[in-house]
Amino acid sequence: MEYTNFSLMAASGIYRVMKAQTDDQPVVMKGLRQEYRERGQYQNLLKKEFEQGQKLDSPYIIKYKEFVDLPEYGKCIVEEYVDGRSLADYLKENLSDDEKLAVVVQIAEGLRYIHEKNIVHRNLKPSNVLITKQGNRVKLIDFRMAYANDLQVPFKAPKYVAPELKDETLSIDGRSDIYSLGVIMKDMGLPKFYDAIIDKCCSYSRTDRYMGVDALLDALNSDQSRGGLSARWILLAACLLAVVVGLVYWFTTKDGKKPEEMQQTEIVDSVQTAPKEQVKPAPKAATAPVAPVNPKMAFLEQVRTQMFADIDHIYQPYITAAQSGNAVDQRGLRKRIKSYYLGILETFGKIDSEQREAFDKVFAEYNQRKSQELQSYMK
Repeated sequence: MEYTNFSLMAASGIYRVMKAQTDDQPVVMKGLRQEYRERGQYQNLLKKEFEQGQKLDSPYIIKYKEFVDLPEYGKCIVEEYVDGRSLADYLKENLSDDEKLAVVVQIAEGLRYIHEKNIVHRNLKPSNVLITKQGNRVKLIDFRMAYANDLQVPFKAPKYVAPELKDETLSIDGRSDIYSLGVIMKDMGLPKFYDAIIDKCCSYSRTDRYMGVDALLDALNSDQSRGGLSARWILLAACLLAVVVGLVYWFTTKDGKKPEEMQQTEIVDSVQTAPKEQVKPAPKAATAPVAPVNPKMAFLEQVRTQMFADIDHIYQPYITAAQSGNAVDQRGLRKRIKSYYLGILETFGKIDSEQREAFDKVFAEYNQRKSQELQSYMK
């Protein structure tokens, strides 16, 4: 593939980052600065980052395309180009608390994904979090590899670096990234009732922090962190009661017929199990519901494709486990769907009841289809 129209985007530390053009789209080229370009250990470091990054497939992680050797710029990682701005710049805008929290949840989802792959970001800071211009989606960039002893590359933003990362003799795990996220949350100026969560993230000792991203997300979503029972959870409780009553009626009627629409609380509180006799051995892949035609629902079209891809991504490891005959952690799946649902809802800001109902219906229908697909593989 031929790359043209190179322009410098940034040069910091050992790296030089450029924007380039292929035949059909812009890309980012991450290479070494001139003084490091011919040194084998730094070339190996760049190659290691590519090999690790190429294995990642998450909507919250920048995509690594290929590793090239260019006559003029040396070895480079080719990454997807994101039309957006850094979190540092995004925070300069007049953001609501919900918009800030939506960013936190998306960063946490990205960290959850890489931690499941036994990867630690090590370099999480506002300048390494991109926010897309369309949809305000998070993309994590610039992972810091584990440097060898002879590669002393200093941290450029020590404020965000966990204490144990400054001591190369200590083993590292995902709690180092949780520390960095806590400092970012502190910078955001979130409401006071998040202070206890932030303080726990930023504890000096790793053992005093959240043990994992799931625990952090649970704390963020808990009623106690918001200072009491929120209106959202009161609404969800009411919807849950309606679902329970409906299911009781369904199972107690002679010719009970499965409801066509899934209530909102089924999205966040349950993964519905389809009766075995209704499951076909080879289910068709879930397809998107018909797009709304109401102009008020245009916002759905902006997120529909990415939302379905995100839900597919959440379900995929559980479907793979079921296909292999392994146990499926349905509780863990419910928690992930719940966290994702709340996170994407926060990105919308203020929407009216009609828009909320339309979004819930589209989300619920697709989630239900994926749930049925999963159940068809479970023994």
